[in-house]
Amino acid sequence: DAAERAAGLVAAAVARTDNAYLLAKGLDDTRALTLAAGVRCGGVAFQAGDLLVPLTDSEGGVVNVQLINAAGDKRTLPDGRVKGSFHLCGVPDGKTLWLTEGVATGLTVHRLTGQAAQALLQFVLVDRKSAHDAKSVRCDERPAFYAKNPRCGTALVARELACLLYTSDAA
Repeated sequence: DAAERAAGLVAAAVARTDNAYLLAKGLDDTRALTLAAGVRCGGVAFQAGDLLVPLTDSEGGVVNVQLINAAGDKRTLPDGRVKGSFHLCGVPDGKTLWLTEGVATGLTVHRLTGQAAQALLQFVLVDRKSAHDAKSVRCDERPAFYAKNPRCGTALVARELACLLYTSDAA
């Protein structure tokens, strides 16, 4: 069962601040779970130290993981749940919950705002129990200027967008 395998990978994971993928996204010193040992998933080899992102349901149970290697290759466990699952970056305050596409964007928004971000692998209707009736702010990785600047990294795009939204919301 994918959920059991995911839980096992999370239990064995090592928290580190030097993950190559997050460093490449501009997220220096970000503490994140990494693989304790190499695994193969979906035809891609993942090494010890590669990013391990627990995906949970609205009750907080681990239903799958996303693996991300230094090159940015991403895979979830075969036959594991993805739709409706998410990775929560930070602790919800009941006021604002940022909805982001991807963990790097979620971590960036959390770092910039101090507010929780629900990182989704695909945008779907959000379960209101997980949002705690907070005002939801959608933060898409691909705003209009991204199309004009395709070499911008996810973290840079998220920083720009988060600053604009956070500043206008706080005013």
